[in-house]
Amino acid sequence: MHPEDITAQQQPASLTRGSSDHRENRVPDASPRRATPEEPRWTETGRWDAEEDLRMTLLAEPSSVVLARDMVRHALDGWAFGPDLVHDARVVMSELVTNAVNAARGHEIRVRITRYEGRPLLECWDPAPALPTFTDAPVTAESGRGLPIVAAYSRSAGLRPAATGRGKVVWALM
Repeated sequence: MHPEDITAQQQPASLTRGSSDHRENRVPDASPRRATPEEPRWTETGRWDAEEDLRMTLLAEPSSVVLARDMVRHALDGWAFGPDLVHDARVVMSELVTNAVNAARGHEIRVRITRYEGRPLLECWDPAPALPTFTDAPVTAESGRGLPIVAAYSRSAGLRPAATGRGKVVWALM
């Protein structure tokens, strides 16, 4: 796997209720202009430079959800987003990673947080070929509510095949 697996270079399909052919949205290439995690750039105010993106490879296990959620908080706090958006983005990333864990338990998954047109863009790649499905699960259901939550909290969301042809990327623009 390479980080290119999770770049937004292809047309993503939008996650929409009851759509079998998925509405399409275009999210232009959101690959980083500069991605050197070994040399983070901090601004004069001590905040993380908005030109950066953050990436993390995780094992598809339930404990990875917490790590991904903390990564979102770190990135968005550093980029000076407000607490409401940070909360919503953490909820969305939790759902994206939970879906990846359920689809690819025991395998590597990758998460990425960057900015697109000034808004947080969250991505989660997993190697499973099966696409997530949007269901009308009851409020009391233990599963099946992830994509409706992502759709409710994000400005737009979608999925696309990975650039390598292995797996998929599910994304949400906050």
